Amino acid sequence: MVEIEEVGEDVGGDAVASTSKPAAAVIGVQADHAAVAPPTARARRKLKPSNFCTIGIMLFMRFSKIDLDKHVQLLRIGFCAVILIQFMLFKAVRQKVEIQNAARKLAAEKAEDRWKAKHEEGGRRVSRKKAPSKKASAPDRKSFEETVVAKKSPDWGEDEVDTEMTLCEYDIWQLDQRRNNQLFVLALMAFLHLKLKYTTPLLMNVATTSCSFFEDPMIAIFLRGKEAVGDLARPWASSDPLDALGGGGPDPMAEPPAPPAPPAVKSGPAQASNASGSGSKKKN
Repeated sequence: MVEIEEVGEDVGGDAVASTSKPAAAVIGVQADHAAVAPPTARARRKLKPSNFCTIGIMLFMRFSKIDLDKHVQLLRIGFCAVILIQFMLFKAVRQKVEIQNAARKLAAEKAEDRWKAKHEEGGRRVSRKKAPSKKASAPDRKSFEETVVAKKSPDWGEDEVDTEMTLCEYDIWQLDQRRNNQLFVLALMAFLHLKLKYTTPLLMNVATTSCSFFEDPMIAIFLRGKEAVGDLARPWASSDPLDALGGGGPDPMAEPPAPPAPPAVKSGPAQASNASGSGSKKKN
């Protein structure tokens, strides 16, 4: 059997003891990096002021009897202003995200290099008495980054499923979702206002977009400097008012999640000696 010698060191750095372990027990050991278990439970969605903007504006228009057609130019200017501010804010957020993602990837590369250097150093200590066993493949670089599990559709029109992503991938995906929503709102408002001559949707969009400047978690984290904890922890709750009224918690009819796998246990000197002793007994 191929054996790996490990040399212990005391506080002063002098070698004090050496033990031998079976190579098979060491090769299958899980990568010793700071792996963070991805969160799987969503935070409960809370009602926000923007959830009541549409209903409040409809009630206000019903009882105030204000003619918005007389203020159409002001509504157009306000709509264009909030859309422009929104694009500028998310452009600044994207720059912050790219800088932070570059730092995360650099830290993951350093952790991967440390893992490879440590295991290559251990491989040099393997004695060549017999044919070496198959080496363990290096873990993927993503395993050195913090991950999050979020509901994501694999393709357009398909149901959302739990998808594990790194924080870099999750932030970029959220930015792409917000950009698509902005383009959809622009197309919808253009159709409702220019084609159907509706002015009330402009007022609703100005109010809801203005509230989102203070409620969006990406703006709060990357521009206002808040920590991603509590309500701002990833994955972020949906801003859909129907989801908020529904509670946003986990589905009570869903199957319970599978229990986590037991952590890999490294074999110590006592276990190695017991294993070698049992092997000698079988041979006798």
